[in-house]
Amino acid sequence: MFAVGTWCGLPHGGIMTQFLLNALIAPTVVLAVAVAALIGLAIVLFMQKKSGQKYIEVIKNKLTAIAKDEPSKMTITASDTINRIMLDIDTLGETLNKHAKKYANQKDNLLAIVENMSFAILALDEDNRVILSNQVAKDFFNFTQDGHNVGTAIRSLTFLNKLKTVQEKREVTTFDIVERTGEVFEVKILPANTKKINLLITAQQVTQIRKLEQEKQDFFLNASHELSTPLTSVLGYAEMMQLEKKYNPDFIAAIMSQAERMRALVEDMLSIVGADSGVAEVAPSLLDVSVIALELIETQKPIAKAKEITLKPCIEPDIAFVAHESKWIELLSNLISNAIKYTPNGGKVTVSLTKGAEGIVLKVKDTGMGIPSNHLPRIFERFYRVDKSRSTRGTGLGLAIVKSICNLYGAVLSVKSQEGVGTTFTVRFS
Repeated sequence: MFAVGTWCGLPHGGIMTQFLLNALIAPTVVLAVAVAALIGLAIVLFMQKKSGQKYIEVIKNKLTAIAKDEPSKMTITASDTINRIMLDIDTLGETLNKHAKKYANQKDNLLAIVENMSFAILALDEDNRVILSNQVAKDFFNFTQDGHNVGTAIRSLTFLNKLKTVQEKREVTTFDIVERTGEVFEVKILPANTKKINLLITAQQVTQIRKLEQEKQDFFLNASHELSTPLTSVLGYAEMMQLEKKYNPDFIAAIMSQAERMRALVEDMLSIVGADSGVAEVAPSLLDVSVIALELIETQKPIAKAKEITLKPCIEPDIAFVAHESKWIELLSNLISNAIKYTPNGGKVTVSLTKGAEGIVLKVKDTGMGIPSNHLPRIFERFYRVDKSRSTRGTGLGLAIVKSICNLYGAVLSVKSQEGVGTTFTVRFS
């Protein structure tokens, strides 16, 4: 069986790996140093005195006792210097035993944590041999003990290709694998970058989660299509009624306004389904996003001007990014229109686009009313509205669409807001 894993609940990979290595190799290092020191002393004694043999025997017995973690005191009659050295060796042995017990406890704690995790975890060496795994991994991948090559347990071509990519590029990757049985597994592979552990793998079954996600997408898609046809008819009849003078124009205007609002909602629902699915009608291309941003800002200026809002562009030239032009426009349009909508008359909206070592950064900053802190965790949810009175028109899907598009391109979306001061949305493309 295959499995999946997310890094949820785990310490950072580097910390965990270092902890593991300390638990496994630190006692050995300390013991090696102690043994080397004792052997060096024995050689010196042997070279200095013919009677050094009896000291060597005592030292050998001490080493044996240390190796067996047995208490042992050196009791020999010799010069003060030799006796002091022997006492130091006793102290060293006691210290060594304390450290050995400490690291043994750390190793036991680590193995207990790993063994009781609810998802599979494997640690691989440079030859892709499993050097550490928990019982969940053994059950998922159908093996009984460590030491074998991971490719013999996980026979997925997708997995092996991803494994090779991580080894070459040393970058974290997460992906799904669908079994013939219909089970879905999410796998995460990340480089550990240590001498002992080369790669870490987590795996967990997500069949039910993916099923629910698909059902949610299907609902949005079906609802959007089912609503499109009657809305087109309503708008068509309203336009025909508008041509006839016998109907109240205010009523017709209200019908058309609400129908247009519903049509905008349907379009937003289709957009969010498309972004979530990751499937686009056309392939992405290399875009000059600087030019697109400036053009879009120009189209928004009349709306801003109507509210006496200053719409200021701070766009670096010649920024290129591989994306779908429609998605990029939709992302920018939602953020800018949202900023204008919630900024009072006479305010200011700043749109900046920069490129640095960390990638492309898009920021939309306004001097609007701000968002209460208790609402911030939920503003990217579908249909969630801070204004419960719905006095501000909108579908409640704008920021959800922005979030979905960011996920599509692996961008990081964040928001900072202060009531009465304004809000800043930041999108980072790596």
